[in-house]
Amino acid sequence: MRSQTTVDDGAYMRDSSSLHRHPEQRARIVGPRVRKLTDGIIAAQRKEIGEMKEYIDDLEARR
Repeated sequence: MRSQTTVDDGAYMRDSSSLHRHPEQRARIVGPRVRKLTDGIIAAQRKEIGEMKEYIDDLEARR
């Protein structure tokens, strides 16, 4: 049986950001059109991961 545990915002974001680290290493894309799309997605994810890290730092500083 599966169990679920409630976690705070910081723990949730730390866990989810690990899924998005280094996506370019998993993207084995050759076509220029798809590569351009992938590069845009990677850039957006890096920005979002940076924002999540800042938010986590803010949450931890309040403790």
